[in-house]
Order: sequence, then structure tokens, then C-alpha cells
Amino acid sequence: MKAVVVVVAALAVGSVACTIGQERYEVVKYEVVKAPKTLTCDSPFVKVDPASLPKKCGGGERGDGHCYDKTKVNMPEEEFADDACDAATEICVPDKVLLADGKKATSCTAFNGKDGGCISRLSKQAEQNKAVLGQKNCAEDELCAPCIDPRDGVTETGACSEGGVHEKACTGGKDAPKVEMCCHGMGVCMNLDGVPEEQRDNMNVDSCKKDGQVCAPAAQMTGKTVKCDVFGMPGVCLDVCFATQLRSVQKTTRSSCKPTELCLPCAIGKGQGMPGCD
Repeated sequence: MKAVVVVVAALAVGSVACTIGQERYEVVKYEVVKAPKTLTCDSPFVKVDPASLPKKCGGGERGDGHCYDKTKVNMPEEEFADDACDAATEICVPDKVLLADGKKATSCTAFNGKDGGCISRLSKQAEQNKAVLGQKNCAEDELCAPCIDPRDGVTETGACSEGGVHEKACTGGKDAPKVEMCCHGMGVCMNLDGVPEEQRDNMNVDSCKKDGQVCAPAAQMTGKTVKCDVFGMPGVCLDVCFATQLRSVQKTTRSSCKPTELCLPCAIGKGQGMPGCD
């Protein structure tokens, strides 16, 4: 079985020159999106009774889970890590996944109008992007994720695949296509129809080479936004490449953001589904 496709991030370093009276240089560390990690699970699905497992995890409106062998489930370790679990061997597997036994998730319509599947809010990335994903006809502890990765319109995300835990350990699969970066590493190229409708007018092509693709803030893909403060109001850091999203802001400030960023007030960002402004 094919594994869930998940966006992961790593740190890169760039140098930015700013001239205000004199030239100075500042070293900048920023996140770039790497190719997704995949797993291949060839053994049969098995149904596991959550009550038979000793360690609970998750809980609340995000749903219940139990610590389970991370090698027997096609879920990314970094997404489902939990302090309640043994970090070396286990992750927090949603109870619904333990009981799935190969069944597919409930169908829903994703934010881009395409087919989607209801996924657990125990996924850190899903929870961080809940304002964009939405719940549609999913349960309270689920969010609606697209079946196909909106960045390329081809790669399966795993949200609509058969789900559950496996009899034997899964193995590493092939790497997904490399993610094309833009906006000096602060953005990722993705299909325009994969961008939430309310944000499409704010996107530009930048250095993206494929027809129909635009440059979207990487933070909207990873959910790892940096919070800041605009004159006492909460905000998120946004690179000046995406200045159209700042067009209605009369006063902007760098605040605690990087040299190429400004602080977007959440009063504006929340209406655009910006992660970090929930």
C-alpha cells in the first residue's frame, strides 16, 4: 500500500543585503519544503482494539488515540509524535485508524473544491491548517484534506486511501517529486486551483516555471508560521514577495520577523485562512 504524503521542512541559510545609508548583511535562516517522505506497507491490515493498548494519547476535541508501533502504520512520525509515547518506537495513532482495518476515510469536498477525505486532527500539520482545511461533513475530531496534493495536482496525499495499521513493519518507498521553491525559499510552487479561492487573487507566478502554477507562502503548506505583533495586535510573518496580501495594511512593521518579512495582522490574515491566525 502507498503511504501518506506529508510535507516536511528543513532549515536553509541565505544572505540578505539591506541599504539604508550604508550596506550591511544579515544571515537569514528560513524553512524550505523538501520532497515528502513515503512508506510502503505490503502486509495485511489488522484491526486493533484501543482498549488493549496501555498508553492513551491525544484527547479532547482533536480525538482519542493510543501509542502504537510506528513501523506498522503509514503515518509520519513527526506528525503524530506525542509526549505520552515512547519516542523511539511509538507514535500517537488515532483510535479510528486502529479500528479502520483497511476502510477508507469518510469522503468530503476539500477547500479547493476537489475530492477529499476526513483525516484526524491529531495530525499536527492538519490541526495547524484547520482554518484552511475546514470540517465539511467530517466529525468534530477530523478535518477535510484533499485526495490529491494541490501543489502538483498529481500526487496522492493518502487522505483517501485505505487506512489502518498493518500486520508487519512498513518499509521506505520512493521519494516523491522534488518540491519547487520560489520567493528565495520562502514560497512553494503549486497549482492555482489548489489555493483556497479567497486567496487566489493574492498569488503571483514569481519564479514558478509550470503553467497554471503560482508561488504560495511555504508556511501555508507546513503550518509552521511565525507569530509577531503589530502595534499590540497579533499577527504572522509574511515575506514581501506576497505583498498583495499586505495591500490593505496602512501601517506595517518588521516586528520580530526576518529581514525580508513584514508582520501581517491576524485581523486580515484570518479572513484569508492564514495558518497561525486561528
